[in-house]
Amino acid sequence: MTVFEYHGTEPRFNKLFNECMRNHSTILMKKLLETYRGFDDVKVLVDVGGGTGATIHMITSKHPHIKGINFDLPHVISNAPPYPGVEHVSGDMFERVPSGGDAIFMKKEFEALAKEAGFTGLKATYISMYAWLMEFTK
Repeated sequence: MTVFEYHGTEPRFNKLFNECMRNHSTILMKKLLETYRGFDDVKVLVDVGGGTGATIHMITSKHPHIKGINFDLPHVISNAPPYPGVEHVSGDMFERVPSGGDAIFMKKEFEALAKEAGFTGLKATYISMYAWLMEFTK
């Protein structure tokens, strides 16, 4: 059982894990959004493994022209608060990723999972500390 599967079985761990991921993402995204210009032309952005939506919310707040899709496992999405311009979608990236996005955002720790899910092309487009912005192709 992976850590991502485990927190679906243990509500206390799920809550703590989601809070930790949100705090970690917030610190990294503040810096990334100061300098990265790759979101300027994006219309629909899918955040795969987006947790409770903190990252996609930060992106859509800075770039209100973007429609954000926050995609994560059902037990994670069930705890996601509503954000303007963000649609929460539950699912499993091994089965499908929401269509309709012209860009996908995924954090570095999901690279191996993305390969396992069928993404064949991976291109790191921005690296800041431990956050990587990657473009994927199938």
